[in-house]
Amino acid sequence: MTAWDTPHPWLTAPEPGVDPVVRANAYLRWVRQRSPQSDWITLPVAAEQHLAVLTALGLDIHTLNQQLHQILMDLLAGLRLEERPLVQMVAAPLALRVGIDGLCNLQTQPITLIVDPSRIAVDDWPHLVVHELAHALTQGTGHGPRFFHALTALCIAQDLPIPPSDSLQRGLLPYWPPCRPNPQADQFWSAGEWG
Repeated sequence: MTAWDTPHPWLTAPEPGVDPVVRANAYLRWVRQRSPQSDWITLPVAAEQHLAVLTALGLDIHTLNQQLHQILMDLLAGLRLEERPLVQMVAAPLALRVGIDGLCNLQTQPITLIVDPSRIAVDDWPHLVVHELAHALTQGTGHGPRFFHALTALCIAQDLPIPPSDSLQRGLLPYWPPCRPNPQADQFWSAGEWG
């Protein structure tokens, strides 16, 4: 079975008549179940915006997930079939206190990559996906030599900046490839304009 034989259920538009708030809550519950800690997934909005954000998520989260899924599929297509991990990718708002923009949960089947694209410039979303896919390829959470080699190969294949040879010594790998911040990160989840 290849990675794209089992896409997650949040790549399609909602059925007609489905309450977007109910759908959004179901989506967040689904992502929380695939996160190492459920409280890592949290909406970073003021209470008065909560309903609007849930409505946007319920109506349009599939468009954001489709964009990220396509980036993932392009990356996997560059790997030999036997190298491709069984992996799925979703977007979710990660709590600021966690201090990360993405994670790779190796404990789920398929492996789940959860990224928060709100903090990253759209053009750099592939950088974020490459980083998390490198974790899936190495089956590890650390940023050691195996991660360096996997990340380097992915960066070369996608024509992304290659980590310097001294990346391990300089502690660069947790932040590689470099990503530019989204100047409107605080509005991302409330705007709901991902298509």
